[in-house]
Amino acid sequence: MFILPTKLLPPQLPARLVSRPRLTALFAQQALPRFTGFFAPAGYGKTTLVQQILAEHIEAEPQAQLAWYAIDATDNFFSGFWNYIWATTFGRETKLDDSIPGDAAFEAPSPQWLDESQPEQIAAAYIQAVHSLLGKRQSGQQSGQIFLVLDDLHLVQRPAILRSLAYLIDFAPAGLHVLATSRSEPDLPLARWKIKQYAMLIHAADLVFTSEEIGYWFGDSFEPEELANATGGWAAALRLIDSGEARMRSRPDAQAERKNLPSTLNQDEVDVYVAQEVLVELPEDLLQFVLDVAHFQQFTLDLCDLVRDEDNTRECLNELLRRRLFIIELDEQSQWYRFHDLFRNGALYLLRHEYPARYENLLQKTVAALIDSDCYLEAVQYLFVRERWVQGADELERVGNHILRQGYHQLVLSWLQDLPMEIAAIRPRLTLMRAWCLFFDNRFAAVTDTLDQMAIAFPTLFDADQPATGEDSQLRPELHLLSAYVDRFSGDYEQARHKTTAALKELQHIDVPMKSLAYFGLANDSYIASDLDNAAIELRKASLEAKVEQRYSTFLSSIGLLVWIYSIRGAGEDALALRKSAVEWITSFHRNERDPNVVSCWLNSGLVLTHLAAGNLVQAKAALSPMLEFVADAEPQQQIFTWFVQARLYLVEGKFKDAAGLLHQACRVLESASEDTQALAPPLTALLNKVHLFRARYECADAASFAAALKDLPNSEWTENNAHILTRVETRLAFAEWQLLRCELDNDQFCEQALDAARVLLDLVASTELHYHQTVAHLLLALAIRRTGGEHAAVQEHLIAAVKMAARLKLVGCALLFADEVRQLLAELPESATIGLDRTFLAQWIQHLGNWRKAPADGLASEAELARTTGRVASAPILPDASASASDTMVEEDSSASTLLSQREIEVLELINKGLPNKLIASDLNLAPATIKAHIRNIYGKLGAGRRTEALAIARSKGLLRS
Repeated sequence: MFILPTKLLPPQLPARLVSRPRLTALFAQQALPRFTGFFAPAGYGKTTLVQQILAEHIEAEPQAQLAWYAIDATDNFFSGFWNYIWATTFGRETKLDDSIPGDAAFEAPSPQWLDESQPEQIAAAYIQAVHSLLGKRQSGQQSGQIFLVLDDLHLVQRPAILRSLAYLIDFAPAGLHVLATSRSEPDLPLARWKIKQYAMLIHAADLVFTSEEIGYWFGDSFEPEELANATGGWAAALRLIDSGEARMRSRPDAQAERKNLPSTLNQDEVDVYVAQEVLVELPEDLLQFVLDVAHFQQFTLDLCDLVRDEDNTRECLNELLRRRLFIIELDEQSQWYRFHDLFRNGALYLLRHEYPARYENLLQKTVAALIDSDCYLEAVQYLFVRERWVQGADELERVGNHILRQGYHQLVLSWLQDLPMEIAAIRPRLTLMRAWCLFFDNRFAAVTDTLDQMAIAFPTLFDADQPATGEDSQLRPELHLLSAYVDRFSGDYEQARHKTTAALKELQHIDVPMKSLAYFGLANDSYIASDLDNAAIELRKASLEAKVEQRYSTFLSSIGLLVWIYSIRGAGEDALALRKSAVEWITSFHRNERDPNVVSCWLNSGLVLTHLAAGNLVQAKAALSPMLEFVADAEPQQQIFTWFVQARLYLVEGKFKDAAGLLHQACRVLESASEDTQALAPPLTALLNKVHLFRARYECADAASFAAALKDLPNSEWTENNAHILTRVETRLAFAEWQLLRCELDNDQFCEQALDAARVLLDLVASTELHYHQTVAHLLLALAIRRTGGEHAAVQEHLIAAVKMAARLKLVGCALLFADEVRQLLAELPESATIGLDRTFLAQWIQHLGNWRKAPADGLASEAELARTTGRVASAPILPDASASASDTMVEEDSSASTLLSQREIEVLELINKGLPNKLIASDLNLAPATIKAHIRNIYGKLGAGRRTEALAIARSKGLLRS
């Protein structure tokens, strides 16, 4: 038989070979098993990796033999296959750098062994011959290793060949190592070999390039994680980018083009490669399945059945999963799937170029299936991406409100901006939809402009004297409702409430799901008027209607404002319970659709304040973290609230200068903001005053500088009585604290003024539901009475009132400006005075007041911690043991580290540590990419990190990573 010598040589390695120690280390640490399989589709770098692994082994043992067999489609017959095996093993001792064997001596296997009906015979003969060869070498003190490489084993499917290979591995002599590359798993007893430790298997998920490896490959040319996400770590796509990068290196504008990833990733080249090297290799039934469902961005079995005429969807899907062929499960219930973008694009390329009529037919079927399955967003998105403008506009008019209710207003706005003007200008529904998108995006000035343009283009819609008919009868209540919000934006709250009430009556008689927006508007009016009780009632109505209407953003905003109201009242447990019940509905709302990327500044701001009041610094940071991701490009109201609560957090952390900087920044934004934003703004000036007081108390080095700092308040413009109740109370609170601090200057006049200020504060909050401020007012009044030499009974009365309220609401993070003095007063309470009080909470509060400046606590201490620190829990007076060392504190912190993150978050963190990008982490854990992003946001928040490297460093220091 003629032997083609070039098939017995490994292919030439790429010019720029990328080291992959993550994978080669798996084989360097131990001897190779009998069989090593590298199973992945084309372009994953299987052959290159085999060469890298064997290069290291042969470098360590130069006399080892490399026997290479590059299989092609002509080798799928029994005698030919084994002739090549024999030739590469016994014809010559081939090494990686050998030239073509040429005239090397070669004895073919005996014909009697090549009986296909008894395939084990040739395998047994080969085993005996290899055993003899290795014995001779070992007697001559040469290497006893032979590495037999079967490259592209998927081209061999003849049962007799596979049976003979199975026999060979089962009885392989020591020193023979078979390495096989294949685009699919061959029909070999791989599971049995793994159990017996005969085999090691490497799959596509192992072969993808991590962001760290991509960084080694491309250096500073690209952002590694961006490139990993764009290519899925697929070696073939990375090679194409590398070749484009090489062509660009000498060009003067190369650096600018490197920033534009598509310019170097030639999509046509990738699509052709996938179509010709991957898709055409599939069995016919799998190929037809992939083409049928390629239009879907993501799909379920039911969606597939709606566009297919075949009944083998489940079987095809299972086979693709078994082959691990560019398919990703998006949920843990195995209901939603998607193809990797590179694979899907290749399938669409094949459809467009080979079956154009079928491409168009499947596109229409896909859109119809998505609409029928209530997947409105995917349907409209697909039409707009393909510039099917008229059909896209028709569908958007029909289902756009459904998409808006799901929270995707930014996406809808981007579609409307892309829509050609001649199509959009004649459709009032789309123009009104644009106005709502701008409203949901807090771009109120643009809403006004859009409505003015509408009045010119569609005058009958605005003519109240004409009865509304047809489409106008549906649009006019929406218009009235949106007009009311414009009035709020300009500060005309009375007119806004009048229009909203009228619109609510209109909505009772038509099927337009917008009642939740009406109730939310009324709640805003009540909140601005300081009527927190009515605001809470209207917000509950808004949230209930939003659930019925399936209006995601309105539900989130309504719950958010309600959580904020609970938090400023000090009702932290109510806020957390409300948030928990809301999260259950929110997380079930978006099945596996794209994350709408909506963060409620009300909700997260309220959670930050709630956790700070309870002394939970870690949770406060976690609640703040999502807000910080959006603050740079956010609207004024979101920026103001984000910086306000971040400043509150910095205040507790002792970062007084940073807190002041954020508040000055927020004040500058507020100055140019709308009247509505100003009316809803948190008390920035009052918090600035509080920061000033904290700096005076904790940063002034001597009495003179302390006295100078307290001479005046830097922001002493007291607000009128028509200001929001929270602003009035916080302003009076800062004033009372200022007067109390001035008492320390030994001036009797200041002490009397402090007593008056504390009484005014308590009178102001006594008739409100602001329990947090009532607690602080009682504490400040107790301190003021004590400093003026008042009766001890009066001091005790206000202390006990504060303890009762704080215990009920779990408030330990209040009155920190006077932490030492309050701690002393609480500790000096006689045991008789604490009868009926929650003594465990009292001990926790005292401990928190003693520790907050050293290392802010992460929540209330447990009874065991209190016993360790104080020696007692249930009795008073209680003072923590001041002798506890800093090292003890660190041990306590580390001991709770393992509970800092959830098990799923730790799994995500470990995959980040391996250098995997978000998409591969999602694939590895069988979760949606949006879920992974949420986990990473939580990890950053809990660890107090801003980026991956920082999170990993903190996690290692806390022992959260295995390595």
